[in-house]
Amino acid sequence: MKPQLIGLQHAYNSRDLGGYVTTDGHHVKSGRLFRTALLHDLDDNDLQLLNQLNVTKIIDFRDNAEVDHLPDRVPDSATYFHLPVFKEDETGASLSTAKPLQRLAVDYQAGIKWMLTAYHDMVTIESAKAAYQEFFSQLLAAGEDEATIFHCTAGKDRTGVAAYVLLRILGVSAEDAREDYLWTNVYSAARVRMRLEQVKAAAGNDVVAYNVRHMSAALPQYLNTATRIINQQYGGMQPFVRKFLGLSNDDVATLRQLYLD
Repeated sequence: MKPQLIGLQHAYNSRDLGGYVTTDGHHVKSGRLFRTALLHDLDDNDLQLLNQLNVTKIIDFRDNAEVDHLPDRVPDSATYFHLPVFKEDETGASLSTAKPLQRLAVDYQAGIKWMLTAYHDMVTIESAKAAYQEFFSQLLAAGEDEATIFHCTAGKDRTGVAAYVLLRILGVSAEDAREDYLWTNVYSAARVRMRLEQVKAAAGNDVVAYNVRHMSAALPQYLNTATRIINQQYGGMQPFVRKFLGLSNDDVATLRQLYLD
């Protein structure tokens, strides 16, 4: 299924999770759950659209430095929640051009190794646990006509894991939830090209370009790392939902009642 974009003119990778079919034949409701990248550059028309969509919660998974550098623009309809998954961004999405030149100019595998560590941490460390637990608490507290946006810097990693787990909790198959994760590569293609142009402009070598390209992509092996740990360390998605996210069977039932047709 091709996800539906939500029409924000100054935010990329912005899409509705609605429309996915669950394994028991229900559909994720449209207009309720939106995933996106940065919201710092929204104009008044974008804010008006979010008001019209009745977005009442904006969940920001970025760290403190990312938020301070590029704070969200928030519509009048919404309450802003800062839920940092990492104390300091581990995904490389917020790196300046200079920083990866220093750290990623020698080893072709450095970027991929970096991302694999980030995906390990997103399903194990305490800051991620606290952020994702509160994320689901806010989804549980939303009214039946209210919409929620959740995002990070690229809308790819921290947001991608949240979306994947959310879709699985709602009953969407692993294959379809994975497909949603991979659509980022389509909707972020222009941003990736821009990042690579910045590397070239800064006289970055081929190793840096290779690493930046792979750190900017939603690669199956990244998500595979998270799902493998979910299976090995927790015993599968259901125990992970209970042990790491702190959701009871009643919570899962409520989420499905709220967000499925």
